[in-house]
Amino acid sequence: MSQAAEWERPDAPSAPLRIGQALVAMHGEQKPEADTRLHEAVQLAGGGRVGWFRAVLEAALMGWSDQRQQVMHRALANAQTGEPDRETVLSLVGMLGQKEIQESKRLVASVLWRIEPTLTGGSRIVWSTAEFQTIAASLHRLGAFDVLLAYAREAMRRDATDQPARFYRIVAQTRGDRDRLTDAQETDLYDLMDQLGGRQDFHMLNRVQRFLDGPDMSAAGRRRSASDAPGEVFDADDMEELLGMAVSGMAGMPDREVRKLVSEFGRNRAIDMLAEVVADSPLGGILSDQQLAQLCAALVGRVTEGRPQRARG
Repeated sequence: MSQAAEWERPDAPSAPLRIGQALVAMHGEQKPEADTRLHEAVQLAGGGRVGWFRAVLEAALMGWSDQRQQVMHRALANAQTGEPDRETVLSLVGMLGQKEIQESKRLVASVLWRIEPTLTGGSRIVWSTAEFQTIAASLHRLGAFDVLLAYAREAMRRDATDQPARFYRIVAQTRGDRDRLTDAQETDLYDLMDQLGGRQDFHMLNRVQRFLDGPDMSAAGRRRSASDAPGEVFDADDMEELLGMAVSGMAGMPDREVRKLVSEFGRNRAIDMLAEVVADSPLGGILSDQQLAQLCAALVGRVTEGRPQRARG
């Protein structure tokens, strides 16, 4: 924690770091001020549901037992009163989408249920198409299928023809297991692919195809190999060509949506989200993770170019 603190900027205190420092103090010497430090760090993390869930999550990542977390669990439960707002749900989704947290999927699943009332309440908010797909993809990845089903049902209640909602309703009903598909559900997915192809919505089309193919197939329909070597970094000419291909192929993701992602989640998380989108396009089957990251960083740079520094930040 001391080494991490050396990288903290005075004008941008790190909530996860401050929470971690407080937890270490509580776990170690039981300093009287440790509880106060934790409450201050929780407020820095956004307070309420977001702040206390961050504390519970950090404690779980540190290996704290449920018994030691009882006080934090009660605080989180008490914070979940009333309907959640958009900012709260997006903050939680952004937190759960961070790469270092995604890598601890099993541990996160052990505490995710504690925030389910808030996430489920968020299903009643009217989300844009891009927001819904981002939230649904995150819930799918985390295995939160009951919550995912609530989002899909609410979206279809508002619009019975909502194609992403139709897909994620089936994903939730089958608990993410394509082997559980009924004949009717499989037929519905193939019909959905035809409709998505007609609309040139390659993002959702490839997502449905990947679900039908199973985890061993790439977005381009070829079987994944552990020996697949990462590609080289693109030069300027390659980047210009691929950038044009990506922009033209990302149906439903115009510049304003990219800027919205950057505004709500920050540049790095927006790049990760866009990488997921491009991974579901035909480009995803031929690009390495490094190339995807480079391409999406260029996409974010392109749509934010010329904007004031504060807006870009």
